[in-house]
Amino acid sequence: MRILNLFIAFSCVMLVFIMTLLFSNFYIKDKGFSFSQNLYDSTKILPDVFTSTPRFFQSASLANKTRLSKEEKESIARSFNAILDLASKDKICTGGSYNLEPNFYYEQGKKIQKGYNLSAFFSCEIKADEIEKYQKLLSDMSNIASLNGLFEMSVPSLNARISNEMLRKAEKESINRILLQARQLSKDYSKNLDTKCYIKSINFTNRQTQPRAVMMKAEIPNIPVTDEKDIEKIASISFYCEA
Repeated sequence: MRILNLFIAFSCVMLVFIMTLLFSNFYIKDKGFSFSQNLYDSTKILPDVFTSTPRFFQSASLANKTRLSKEEKESIARSFNAILDLASKDKICTGGSYNLEPNFYYEQGKKIQKGYNLSAFFSCEIKADEIEKYQKLLSDMSNIASLNGLFEMSVPSLNARISNEMLRKAEKESINRILLQARQLSKDYSKNLDTKCYIKSINFTNRQTQPRAVMMKAEIPNIPVTDEKDIEKIASISFYCEA
């Protein structure tokens, strides 16, 4: 009986000792702490792609014609075929199908034809090194329209844009720079606090400013001047340092 009591007493002491160790380890581990810090990275990018929409419309002569001859209709078709051939060779602009229809007005309940409406447009995407080729294309298209005399071309604005490829590249480089900063910070905190600190989580957000839209006339030979676009990536980083 005495031996049993001693065994029970010893077991209780060991249980208390084990529980004390477990509590002590938990408490020490719980003394670790977390904190957050924001890191910023800013990149300036120049637009590398430009877009425009050349449009065609009826001339004053066509707008006042009450009748179009077969030869005039064929002349319009030939001119647009020539314009489409130019566009297909340069592969800068797409579209160009034209619509030709009579224009009517009503007078005292009577439908009267005034002339004809013509409409067509191209969608153009131009890389920075294709500006001169694009300007020549516009000039050739305008010359064809002028020689025909039944329709005209409007000189379009040229709008700056940054390609998705360049945006992805800039974002990847920005993320890499922030990750390097965060890794260095975790090392610095570990050294300064004489403990082990590591990154728990990183959340990224973007902040962008749009480049200024630029007007360019076809006779200007150089790439239009545009504002740089600032792409700022913000990272909220959570660090954890052990006790």
